[in-house]
Amino acid sequence: MKPSTVTETDIQAAADTLLAEGRAGTVRPTVSALAARAGITRPTLYRNYPALIDKFLTEAATATIQRATRSRPGGNDQLNERITKLRTGNPATAPASRPLRGTHPPHHHRKRQTPHRTQPHRRSNHHQSQQPR
Repeated sequence: MKPSTVTETDIQAAADTLLAEGRAGTVRPTVSALAARAGITRPTLYRNYPALIDKFLTEAATATIQRATRSRPGGNDQLNERITKLRTGNPATAPASRPLRGTHPPHHHRKRQTPHRTQPHRRSNHHQSQQPR
C-alpha cells in the first residue's frame, strides 16, 4: 500500500492480524512489524496515528503477558509443588520455629584492626603550590 492510500482502517486490520499472530506465538507484535504490514514507515505511523499506536502497544503487552503466563495443564502446579518440597527440605529456607542464634557473630563486637597513629599526618612539600619565580 502506498502511504497516501493507507487508512486508519487498514492499519487497524494489520494490527488485529499481527496481534492474533502474537497471541499464537508465531510473531512478536512490534510497531516496526505493524508499519511493515501496513506498508508505511515507523515515523509515518507514529506521526499520523498516535492513538492507534497506543492502543496497539497496550494490546500487544497484554497479549505477551497472557502468552507468558498461560497455564499449561499441571505444569504450574507441579512446579509449585516441587519448589515447596525443595524449600522445606532446605534448612536455610525452611520456616524456623525459633530464630537461629550464634551462627554469625554480630559485627559490632569485632575490634577494628586499624593501625594506631602516634603522630598527626603531615603534608609533604610536594603538594604545596610553588610561587612563580
